[in-house]
Amino acid sequence: MGEMVASTLAQEGVSRVFSSISTKLDDRASRAHNVRRLDIALSRMEYAFERTAKMPITCVSLLRRWKMLMSAYNEGVHLLNKHKLPAALEGHAETGQVVVRSSYYYLQRIATAAYFSLSSLASGLNKQQCLSSSVVQIFEGYADSADKFVADVESACPLRRDTFFPYPFVRQLLQGRSFIYPVRVEGSLLLFGMNPVVLEGRGVEACIWYKRFYSERLDGLLLVLRLSESTDIVGAAIDCVRSFASLLNLPAQEAIIGHLTQLPNLQEISDSYAPPRVRFEKNFASLSTGLRPDPLCCQRVGHGPSVNGTNSSELSHLFQEQIIYFSFSCYVSALEYNLPSTSDEALRLNVGFSPHAGHFSISFVAEAMRSKYEHFPFGSIEQTVDMTRSRSVEFLIGQPEVKDYTVFWKSRHGHAFFEVVKPRIDMAAVPKASGSRYNTRSAAAKRKRS
Repeated sequence: MGEMVASTLAQEGVSRVFSSISTKLDDRASRAHNVRRLDIALSRMEYAFERTAKMPITCVSLLRRWKMLMSAYNEGVHLLNKHKLPAALEGHAETGQVVVRSSYYYLQRIATAAYFSLSSLASGLNKQQCLSSSVVQIFEGYADSADKFVADVESACPLRRDTFFPYPFVRQLLQGRSFIYPVRVEGSLLLFGMNPVVLEGRGVEACIWYKRFYSERLDGLLLVLRLSESTDIVGAAIDCVRSFASLLNLPAQEAIIGHLTQLPNLQEISDSYAPPRVRFEKNFASLSTGLRPDPLCCQRVGHGPSVNGTNSSELSHLFQEQIIYFSFSCYVSALEYNLPSTSDEALRLNVGFSPHAGHFSISFVAEAMRSKYEHFPFGSIEQTVDMTRSRSVEFLIGQPEVKDYTVFWKSRHGHAFFEVVKPRIDMAAVPKASGSRYNTRSAAAKRKRS
């Protein structure tokens, strides 16, 4: 009788051992299957990103969808690598090798997608000990959305359909063509330049610049904005100039506005193609990302985040939402600038606005003069302009040795700077056109004779 009991117990023990082994094998197979499914889903998303990377996306809704898909993709790669490591350890235990395939696309893109953070979905998934089929289904749904995203981008591509463009040169800009166009107007040499760049996740952005050489002086304008087939480039530039002049209580800059209004009439500008500058695209991408880390901020609500209940995004109300950066350089007389000067002395005014920049955890105003750098309590942009005007009077007029005065306005959402300079007359010159190059010999000789 005792022998029978012992035999029964032994059989039950063996059965439990085999059952446990079988369960572990099934669990391992199921986990490996789910890992493969997740890997395939992520590869489908990679294809969508690669397929659309250089396509001119001009619809903000598509850029917003790209952002959501990229966030989900980052979560999926994080989850995949977490569950691949144990599988690799088990699969290669005998040889001592560990193989974990990280996504090449993820490694390539993680720097440009750095502003995406893992959502609560990833936080919840990371706490799970196993990769369930239901979790994989979520990412397979994302992969389906990525397939639809590719189709929508292709159908919405402005270069593949009969689309109205406000100016003849907009189509060339969306094709990635750059322009440099010189023209002489009333004794002034004008240079217009346009440099577009297609940036993944940001759409098409363009750098528009203007320079005017006249009477041994130089005015300049630089505008960086997101571009679409309906963008009124000239209108946006004129709006920026007027906003700047109104903010600083300066004359309306009618001469420059008049030159900008002539730009749509320059029909032959489409033949003024210029090759892109060396490393321009890479440098532009770095600059644009720094000036507007989130390309879709303020797109819906028209302003950025608030700080302590106070709106800290004043610049996004002064400039159109698609404006990334605007700077302007011009000469103003001491009388125009309300300086107590006995002569109508010319001063150089340089200003710059980044409506969506935000690199600081606090808002502040800083003053730079010679080697001194001093902080002031944060105030509105109008208060900072008043401070710039009054203190530049104090230093530039009261202290002749001071040649420049700069104020930086840094909010948590939007930056600006204002610089007033006493120009060195011997450094100002009107360049003379000579093919594609300019020189100042004639201007220097003229000053020498006088």
